[in-house]
Amino acid sequence: IGQRGDVNDYVYCKIKSVGNGATPLFTDTAYVSYKGMLINNYVFDKSYSGEFNNNSPSVAFVTGQLVTGFTTALENMKVGDIWRVYIPSDLAYGATKYSDIPANSTLIFDIALRKVVPLKGKE
Repeated sequence: IGQRGDVNDYVYCKIKSVGNGATPLFTDTAYVSYKGMLINNYVFDKSYSGEFNNNSPSVAFVTGQLVTGFTTALENMKVGDIWRVYIPSDLAYGATKYSDIPANSTLIFDIALRKVVPLKGKE
């Protein structure tokens, strides 16, 4: 998923399950279950404990307030989709270290889009 340019301008994904619900816009709130990992499988964040399943709890994010690569993925997903997303560092934190994520890290996310809530007044 990407616009144009070099390889670092794209988010790569593996579609694990296809949904048929709404697709979030930049200003919408997306409810997702997710796990974020580094290339060495180190899990730096996740929205659930234990193993992922269809009942894993979700968290709400405004779609446009995430790293560019995560936003790009969400804006191309439908409710019910489960994707593994590979985000190059240029679309994540770039040359900046963030928490326990080293600078220039490729991020890998397992994302399940559970629900979309449009910006109030936009419905």
